[in-house]
Amino acid sequence: METTLNCESAVYHGPADHVYDELARLASLVGIDITCAPGAVGVLNFTCDGAVDGHVIASFHEMFAPYFAAGRVDLDLRTDTADILELMVSVGATLRGQVVGVCASAGGIGATSTAAMLARELGAGTGLIDANPASAGIDLTLAIHHACGTRWADVARTGGLLAGRLVESLPTWRGVRVLSADERGAFPTGDVGARAIAAVAQICPVTVLDLGTSALGENRSVLDWCDVVLMLAPTSEVGIAGAKVALERLGHNTVPVVATNSGGELAHVASLLERECFALAQARGFSADVDHGLAPGSRTRSAVAKDIARIAAYVKELA
Repeated sequence: METTLNCESAVYHGPADHVYDELARLASLVGIDITCAPGAVGVLNFTCDGAVDGHVIASFHEMFAPYFAAGRVDLDLRTDTADILELMVSVGATLRGQVVGVCASAGGIGATSTAAMLARELGAGTGLIDANPASAGIDLTLAIHHACGTRWADVARTGGLLAGRLVESLPTWRGVRVLSADERGAFPTGDVGARAIAAVAQICPVTVLDLGTSALGENRSVLDWCDVVLMLAPTSEVGIAGAKVALERLGHNTVPVVATNSGGELAHVASLLERECFALAQARGFSADVDHGLAPGSRTRSAVAKDIARIAAYVKELA
């Protein structure tokens, strides 16, 4: 029996190149890979053996019987496109990259800028989602608010979400795909936000969610998508007390990130929170940098950049 790790997302078996080309085109729309390598085994398998010209026969690997219907289905490449896409989307929904939440135990301590710098450090192809329902738009911080592309208001009007098409429609910042709020609306209520996170995470190897303080209240359900949550915390007595409460609410996979310039202070906070903590140097001139058009993470030799690099390395180790 093949294991999950040995399965491709989708596989085509057959000699007809035009059939494979059409399946590959459809797969690119939903953001899954398809191969026609001999001997390859897929979660979803297509073949033209036994099918009439212009048709394919689709079936799921028996190992995935608990998740998908068993048996084989004959599909016309011209008239059954929607059905083929639905089968491919169902495969993509089971496969996703790493999702990292960035939140704050109190407002105004830099969750948005930290999320942006982390996404940039993680490299081109990373997704960055403005997942704070109270956000005016992370694209303002990134100075891409005039760039063409999909925003939350556009996603909310869309019926079905095709992962590949959504990600391709997003504006790009330093190689990072960004889904932002704008003046028309922020992170939507209901299942629209969750479906968009799922779609972006199908395509991007890592997706960073800027949660702000919303993860402590009205947006707690988004935490279920996060493999790890980075929580920014201040070092004041009141801030540490608030951070303790926040950690209890956020769950076991939360890692505190302490805004401090002192190693001794970091160790003190870590002992009080009873958690391993990361330091994040305070960038006092950050607001001025943004006002003058300097993007988050541009000061590559700063203490902040070095701290973000350490956090990014930690995130990559968890993947």
